[in-house]
Formats: sequence, structure tokens, C-alpha cells
Amino acid sequence: MKSIYILTLVAALFMFGCATTSKVQFTKTVEAALQDGAKSEQSIKDITIIVSPLDVGKELQNEEKYKKSIPVYYKPFLSEEGLYATPMNLDFYYGTTPFEVTVVNNTDHILRMKDSRIAFIDPALDEPIMGLDVAAISEDVTLLPAYAKTNDEIAKLKPLNNNHKAAVETELKNIAKSLKFVNAFNREILPGMRFSGIVVIPVAPEKMSEGKLSFIDMVSKTDSAGNPIERVRFDYRVQPVEKYWKLDPTLSKTWISVTKEEFDMGLVPKPNK
Repeated sequence: MKSIYILTLVAALFMFGCATTSKVQFTKTVEAALQDGAKSEQSIKDITIIVSPLDVGKELQNEEKYKKSIPVYYKPFLSEEGLYATPMNLDFYYGTTPFEVTVVNNTDHILRMKDSRIAFIDPALDEPIMGLDVAAISEDVTLLPAYAKTNDEIAKLKPLNNNHKAAVETELKNIAKSLKFVNAFNREILPGMRFSGIVVIPVAPEKMSEGKLSFIDMVSKTDSAGNPIERVRFDYRVQPVEKYWKLDPTLSKTWISVTKEEFDMGLVPKPNK
């Protein structure tokens, strides 16, 4: 079984965080996986698309990209009110399902991604859910659930104004600009070349039904003038799955995958000795 797993819950505290207690801890995440039998690599008419997991936990550990200093005007405990630079790890992918995607162009023409569409097709909805790109995020940063989440975290500091929201917006847009979106409007892949980047679907894995990630109207053939005369479609069926994790600080600082049975047993209160 080839599965694609995308962690939520800030990748369970990045799945590699240090323990703040000596007690054994358990947590559960909901992730997106390719359905049984689905292939991560598909080839149609000289176009190959490879879908693989974006390791969110590992990605978010890139502090240069995701750790930002947000100016917040508030009054810390036992300090004067003022503007304080507040370091934050921005959980850019919160509430979304990101995929790593490689597109290989073995046709004899330039593959222009603006001619195609990348979307999640939910069988329960009448409309597709289009993948985000830097242009959409730049126009409306609230498309990223991370925007509301970050401001909710800052609200716990009881800020005395809302000026920090503009800084959060700017930093999230800067992160988006640093990423390589496969579905960028001006993305072009030359004949015999490949491009690797990401696709971000604005749906949390736990809200995904058994739908499919679809690459629609990929131009597989053009006429002598360069006009599309043949298009193909790639579908990757996905489903939400639950995964279970355990952290034993006496043995390791890393969360490990466990069975549902061990997870359930770990939640049973232990009798007092």
C-alpha cells in the first residue's frame, strides 16, 4: 500500500518536540492518505505526475522560513506596556492538506500550468475545491486558516491594539512567496524537463471525504501553432485516516507511531498505588 500522510495538530508539536513532562503522553492525528491500490506515480500521454507527502513536521522545523518575529503591543507581566517583538512559529499549513508534486514533461511542447486546474473533488460537494497559489493568498490571506490561528494565539497576550494583524498577514504572504506552487499561473515546464513543488488544498485532512486530488486538462498535445488539441486528466483518490502517537520522555524525545489498541490502553486511568 502506498500512502500519503500529512500531519495535522502542528504535526503533534512538530512530532519531534521536547517533552514538558516526564509522563507518557498519547495523541491522535487525522491525516490524508491515498486509498488502497492508488499509485503515487501516474503517466499519461508523455506526462508523468508523482504525488508524495509533504512532511509537515519536518518542514515546520525550518526556522528560517517559518519562525517570525511579530510586533505586539501589550503589557507583559511585571513589565511596562509597549511594543514587543514576539517570536512565533507560523503554522502555515494549519487547516490545509499539502502535497508534494513533481510534474515531468516528456511532450514536445511547453506545459503551461495556467491551461490546467488542480483541485480536490469532494463527492459531497457540487463545486471543486481549488488548490491555493501565491496569487490567491496575496489577494486574500484569510484563505489560510493559519491567519486566524496565529491571531488567536496572539490574542492570549491580550494585545492593546490590532496592529499585529498586518504583520501576521505580511509574514504569511512572504512564506507563500518563498514556496514553489505547482499551480502558479505563470508556471511553465519545458519539454524534457520536470518541476517539483507543492499543492495546497484548503481543506483540513479530518474534513476530507473519500474524494480525489485531480489534475484537470493537462495539455498533452498541441497543433503546429501551439494550440491545445488534446488534454488528459490525473486523479489520485484520497481518504482521511487516523494515526496514533506516543511520547515516553524517559526513552526518547520523539513521538513514535503506535497501534490504536496501545493508544486506547494509554488513555485508561492508572490505579493509584
